[in-house]
Amino acid sequence: MTPTVYTMGYEGRKPADLLMIAERLDATIVDIRYRAWSAHPQWRHGALREFLGDRYARCVQLGNKRYREPANADGSRQIELVDAAAGAQYVLEHPHSVILMCGCRNAETCHRSNVARLLIDQYDQRVFEIMWARGANASGILWAAYDWAEVDSWAGKD
Repeated sequence: MTPTVYTMGYEGRKPADLLMIAERLDATIVDIRYRAWSAHPQWRHGALREFLGDRYARCVQLGNKRYREPANADGSRQIELVDAAAGAQYVLEHPHSVILMCGCRNAETCHRSNVARLLIDQYDQRVFEIMWARGANASGILWAAYDWAEVDSWAGKD
């Protein structure tokens, strides 16, 4: 069975927010950063592995080798995935739903949009972007998952 695939960025969030969503979706958070390091210690590989336990995995194959290059004038970035085919295979063969995570807030200028489009275009996989908003529910978090195909059509990309 092919897992449900989600994407999300953690900028402005807390690791507990990710854990709450992963538990709600019964999903594994798959870190697709080329380098699982952050200036904020709670977002480093070791800290995430310790906090999230079995809900955390790494897939460097879907990392952007060119992540250090400056953004273009329009905010977009140069994207070169480490090994797109191997990364896609890892995701599609994962035994649980996955949340492909990176640090960027804006999905459209992040390499996770390229990963989503790869899975949609080459593997006919539905992919959903998790978007965040502050709210008044018990956890103080509101979120929704939007189908990437619909997000693209809203932006006039289909």
